[in-house]
Amino acid sequence: MLRFYLIGGDMKSRIILILVALLVLSGCASKASFVYECPTEGLDKGKGRVVAAVARIVDERKSPESFDNFYEGNPSDDLQPILEHELFRTDVFKQVVSANDIAPIKGDVLIEPTLNKLQWQVPDYDSLRAKAFLFGFFTGIIGGTIYGYTDTDVYGDSDLHLRVTEVSSGRVVLDKSYTGRYEQEIIKFKCDLPETRVMVAEKSLLKALETIKSDIVKVLGKLNEGERL
Repeated sequence: MLRFYLIGGDMKSRIILILVALLVLSGCASKASFVYECPTEGLDKGKGRVVAAVARIVDERKSPESFDNFYEGNPSDDLQPILEHELFRTDVFKQVVSANDIAPIKGDVLIEPTLNKLQWQVPDYDSLRAKAFLFGFFTGIIGGTIYGYTDTDVYGDSDLHLRVTEVSSGRVVLDKSYTGRYEQEIIKFKCDLPETRVMVAEKSLLKALETIKSDIVKVLGKLNEGERL
């Protein structure tokens, strides 16, 4: 007969440990939001000549609830000022304003962003949860705790599309999707917390924004030099 020798507490303790582990690995019930620290550099106005009008972000994500259920607020609304501030920091623009507040548009360029993806993921997440249950049940508090404090890969993925139009001519000068991926090893007890989900997703967005800013400088930098696009 095959016997399992359980160590570290009675059955009640094991059940409690399992429930706690699974609660942690299911993200609990709390929510989190972006923690964007506004940089102190690059905030002086007037460095560029271009006025950019930024339209409200269109949210085209598939199944947004998988992320939004753990987010405090609206990710698109919170991303809007981040995008506008990061665009301003390129030094290409004299001013970055909301297109929704301008009728007709008085900017030199109209920037229309679309959010296509914003997500968190852990590879083989279902398998990880199953192992957490088994470790907690068969090895007790010690084994379950040791397993919970080992690292696992956590990914943040985003896709932000930008369409930039020269207002005077109506010509589209940039029409491109920008993806970002952020990877970090995090202990299993924290890999599924709302703070973790939002953190990796936000950092993936910031990576996408770095590529966006590089392209903005290349495409719109000519206007600051008095050239036509």
